[in-house]
Amino acid sequence: MFERQFYLVHENLSVNHLPNFKVISLNNWSLAVQEKNYYSTVKNNNLEVHIIGCFVHPDYKDIAPNNFAKMVLGDCANIDEINNALYKSCGRFLVIVIIEEKIVIRSDAVSLAQIHFDKINKVICTDIRLYEHLINDRAVNLDAKSFYINTMPYRANGDGWIGEDTIYENLQKLLPNQALNLPDFSVYRYWPTSPKNETNLGNSLIEIADNLKDTLQAFQNLAPLSVAVTSGNDSRLALAVSLSLEQDCYYFIDKLPEMKSNDVDIVIGKQLCDIAGVKYHVHDIGSEDAVPSAFKKVYFKNTFFAKNERLAVAHYYSEHLKNYINICGVGEFGRSVYGNGVIPASENYLCHKYHYTNSKFANAMARKWLNKYKVEIGNFGYNPYSLFYIEQRLGNWGAVGNSESDIALEEVNPYASHYNIEKFLSLPKGETTYINNKVFYALTAHFNDLFSALPVNPVYKFKKKIAKFVKATPLFPIIDYLIFIYKGKVIGKFD
Repeated sequence: MFERQFYLVHENLSVNHLPNFKVISLNNWSLAVQEKNYYSTVKNNNLEVHIIGCFVHPDYKDIAPNNFAKMVLGDCANIDEINNALYKSCGRFLVIVIIEEKIVIRSDAVSLAQIHFDKINKVICTDIRLYEHLINDRAVNLDAKSFYINTMPYRANGDGWIGEDTIYENLQKLLPNQALNLPDFSVYRYWPTSPKNETNLGNSLIEIADNLKDTLQAFQNLAPLSVAVTSGNDSRLALAVSLSLEQDCYYFIDKLPEMKSNDVDIVIGKQLCDIAGVKYHVHDIGSEDAVPSAFKKVYFKNTFFAKNERLAVAHYYSEHLKNYINICGVGEFGRSVYGNGVIPASENYLCHKYHYTNSKFANAMARKWLNKYKVEIGNFGYNPYSLFYIEQRLGNWGAVGNSESDIALEEVNPYASHYNIEKFLSLPKGETTYINNKVFYALTAHFNDLFSALPVNPVYKFKKKIAKFVKATPLFPIIDYLIFIYKGKVIGKFD
């Protein structure tokens, strides 16, 4: 239970520490780290650093995390130097920096390692389930609870949370690119720190490609890699990059109960592996009803937003892939999923993109995020829709998916470093379109141009073909905004 998690509690809070957690004293705090976590620490005359979780640095691909901490972070004098040293780092990890009486806590670029904090009870922890275990007296946030019960289940599948509030009054979520200061529990944005550096794919292709290759190689130097293959952009590029690694990988295609043998992910996944000339395995995922009750109990106890749909997959991974680091690529940083910013951003239009048009709670959370964005980095030139997607959607979707997989194996996203994200967000709008994306086409062709012969996420039904065509046209932002105006008037405020 509570696999690969951590918590930090003030010495005034009486806690019976969980078994299988290593407890470390930090000033007036107790840090508890679950035994399956990678754990690295270093101390010098200026600061003390603790890193919890799996991470690598592509420029130091032969160096284990604990040695990286000693060799690189040990030379840092302040938190800014720590952040700069971790700029290219990738993985699922959190960083705790102690400078005199001050403690700064931050996560990886998309908060795959989640951080929740309660200022009143002075507790910081990964998942809400862990918080429930540590704190008995929990006041409910009625607005958030109403959204959780009445809105989210009908528009998301368990990982579509929005904002920093939670269903508990005192518990807040630390969003990606935010850092937490102790002992006052203040929050500040630590990335990005400068205006966007406009570039193009021609100038950035080799740098991004080399970074991805070195990142995967660094992970492979920690443990054997497993790579999922589908018909999408991200897994295709991960497959292409992996062919250049020093050791073989375990390639697989998941066949879920609702999938037929001619599903595009299965058919194209097999074709990609055949083109690559690699051995692959088709995972015949069974029904969730066949999962042992003991595993179900741990799975749902480990993750507050755990979904039934991922239960059987997680169990299969626990049986067959537990010794691997699973490469689960989510590369939306290079695709403008929510649009390229033609329409000025407003809280309800951001919510519309997130499928929460007119939700009172979602609007309040989006307004809070947008106001902070305007004050802190509004003049940096970054597309607010892309940052909103990264800090809200990926900050929940990816984090929940990783938490669900925790009891099975270590899972990472090779695209999720601040270096890669900044490279992707600095590309022209025409290169980062969601449909017919040039970035991933060019990156994949760089490693294996034969993959370009197969379509990406093809659709065959007439309605889906029309929808895909419309979304690819320059007029779609206007069409989508008109739909938003219509829905906003018809639906009315709710939750």
